[in-house]
Amino acid sequence: MRYWKEWKQSILHLFFPSLCALCKQALLVQEKILCMACEHKLPYTYYHALPNNETTLRLAGRFPFQHASSLFYFTQESDVQQLMHALKYKHHPEIGTYFGSLLGQQLSKEKSFKAIDGIVAIPLHYKKEQQRGYNQSNLIAAACAEAMGLPFYNKAIVRKRFTQTQTLKTRSERVDNMEAAFFINNTELLIGKQLLIIDDVLTTGATVEACALQILKIPGTQVSIATIGIVI
Repeated sequence: MRYWKEWKQSILHLFFPSLCALCKQALLVQEKILCMACEHKLPYTYYHALPNNETTLRLAGRFPFQHASSLFYFTQESDVQQLMHALKYKHHPEIGTYFGSLLGQQLSKEKSFKAIDGIVAIPLHYKKEQQRGYNQSNLIAAACAEAMGLPFYNKAIVRKRFTQTQTLKTRSERVDNMEAAFFINNTELLIGKQLLIIDDVLTTGATVEACALQILKIPGTQVSIATIGIVI
């Protein structure tokens, strides 16, 4: 059965090849989303192996956390921005799964992330999720959890306020915008656990901070942070 499935996939790929999300060249059977050349050019930060990385420093002193990392540098008009835009606004959920798998594979190799008990994602308000069709951070978190062999606590945290976009706001405006935005939907599930909070892109950190502060009200919880991009 397995060989039949692989043969069928090979025949389909021969006549209907998938294209690289960046260069639009046909992908090989073993390639997913990006060709090897484009994937090799992605701006990895390798922050997971650097304790005093920029993600850690950007969040330091704002709330207690164990570890923090970001997978890629995020700059304007970069390949990472192009992929993230396609994920969020052009209905390409497969990019979220791809990013999450890359993140999980990276973090699972690092000793500092071995103590994680489960993964949560920054939630979208249900109205925005309905408009988009999915929460991109959920897709990233689910794939990351699978790669790390950890549970993903979907819907454990909900967004109770429809917040305005953060894109053009200052840091103080972002903090005000996120105040009281999150609600813990299942406190008992998270008691005593060290949780990895997943978000797509870190700018000022106001969203992650607001979510983490709500989680840390639960007895015995600890948090670590991971994002796909960090704006530099």
